[in-house]
Amino acid sequence: MSKTLFDKCNQQTTLPCLEICGDQLVTGFEKRDFEFEYDGCYNCQYQCQPQCTKCIKGQCQECETKGWQLIHNIIHGDVKKFVKIKLQLQMNNVIMVIQMIKMVAKIVNILVGLDVINVIITQILVNKL
Repeated sequence: MSKTLFDKCNQQTTLPCLEICGDQLVTGFEKRDFEFEYDGCYNCQYQCQPQCTKCIKGQCQECETKGWQLIHNIIHGDVKKFVKIKLQLQMNNVIMVIQMIKMVAKIVNILVGLDVINVIITQILVNKL
């Protein structure tokens, strides 16, 4: 579908454009969304990164969030710190998976043990008859 028919929405538009956040078309109250960070419209055209402390029409003007800095209106964080945190989280996930596998193995061993006991009891009962 050609985008040329729908790339402008204004009061003269015959069929009003829907307010769809993040569609790069500013309609209705969508452009004022930057004033209300948690009003239910999270990915609007004029939204800044959560670390931005002063957002004007989608351009971050100020960042006073610890560990972040503003470079060309884009917020950059302490990369080493966040890579280290991500690696730690991945390592924790691996450890959790290993623990889950061990738990499953223990359960399987218990079930196999119960099956063996069942077979032994059945053999004893059959031999007594």
